[in-house]
This record gives sequence, C-alpha cells and structure tokens, in this order.
Amino acid sequence: MVLPAIGFTAKRIAGVPYDETAQVVANEDGRVVDPVSRTVIANEYVAGWARTGSHGLIGSHKGASAHVVEHMIVDGAGLEARELPGREEIDSLLRERGVQIVSFDDWKRLDDVEVARGMRRGAPRDKIVDVEAMLAVLARR
Repeated sequence: MVLPAIGFTAKRIAGVPYDETAQVVANEDGRVVDPVSRTVIANEYVAGWARTGSHGLIGSHKGASAHVVEHMIVDGAGLEARELPGREEIDSLLRERGVQIVSFDDWKRLDDVEVARGMRRGAPRDKIVDVEAMLAVLARR
C-alpha cells in the first residue's frame, strides 16, 4: 500500500509508528521503526518529508526514495527489478480508466496562465491550487 503525503509535517496515522518530536514517521534511514525500541518493522518504509521532516527539494527526495527502494529490495520486501511498460501503454491504460493525462505541454500552458494571472496583480505568478480548476483551464484550448 502506498500513502501519498502532502504538507510540512507528517500527521499521525493510526497504526503507523510516529516520532512525536520530529513529527515524522518513525524510521531509520527510511525503514519504519518502533518509536520506543527503534526495532525495524518488516516491510514498512517511508520516504520524502514524512521520513525527514520539511527540508530538501523534490530532486533530493527522488534520490533518497530510490535509496529506500534499495532497502526494500535488499530486505526482500517482494520487489524485483522488471521492465516497465512504455509511455504509450501507460497513457492508454490511464485513459481506459478515465484518468485525464496532463502532459508537459499542458503543464507549460498552466505555467503561462499562472504567470499571466500574477502579472495582472504585480506578482511573479498566481498559482492555481485546485486540481479541478487546473483541468478546467486545460479544457479551454
């Protein structure tokens, strides 16, 4: 199971070991641990700010997340390297499931809209934070 996490501090989730002081999922180098005994809990891992607290950029966490995946493979968490389907196959599956795909060109259009909105009020950008609003902008081709 993968739980997405957005925000500056990890919130307590029932059943997930939590480090109250650091406000992160209790872990040692990405392996989840009991917060008191520091004993590793088999097959439980954490990445991103839920692992480290609110520091670092996406790029640094991408590398750190790959490091956690290495732990998963070494620990025998049922992961093995395999070939992934190509981009078109993934896009096709997502479309079949009714998922609207946002391409890099779409992102650039959103970026242009945000910058233009910001200029109108003397700011570098006016960020669109609602996903439905972003998709509505993209629907206006």
